[in-house]
Amino acid sequence: MSRRWYRHAAKVVFFGWDPGEQGFYVNVVDLCSECRGTGEVGDTEEVCPGCGGEGIQLSKMNPSARRGGLSLDDLSAEFARQELPLLDYMRADLEADREANSATALQEYELS
Repeated sequence: MSRRWYRHAAKVVFFGWDPGEQGFYVNVVDLCSECRGTGEVGDTEEVCPGCGGEGIQLSKMNPSARRGGLSLDDLSAEFARQELPLLDYMRADLEADREANSATALQEYELS
C-alpha cells in the first residue's frame, strides 16, 4: 500500500492507497501530550512516563482510527470532518497512487 503521512497539531495522519482494498485509507493517531510523539523525555533517552515510550496517547481506548476502502471523495470528506488538511498536491499524489495501483510509495509531508 502507499503510505503518506504528516504531523498536524497533536496528531499524525497516515493515508494512502491500498491495492488489496482497491480504496484509500486514513489513520489518524493521537500523539502523547507529554512527549509530543517522541516517546522520550525532552532531549534525553529516558522513556516518557505518559506513553511508556510509544509516543501515542495510551490513555485513550483507541489512540488511532483507521478507515479503509474509501473513494477519493470519501477520503476528502473524512479529512474535512476531522478538520485536517488535504492539499492539492497530496490529492494529486493519491490519484497517481490509484492509477498505478501503487503498493510501494512512501512520503512524509512537511506542513508549514
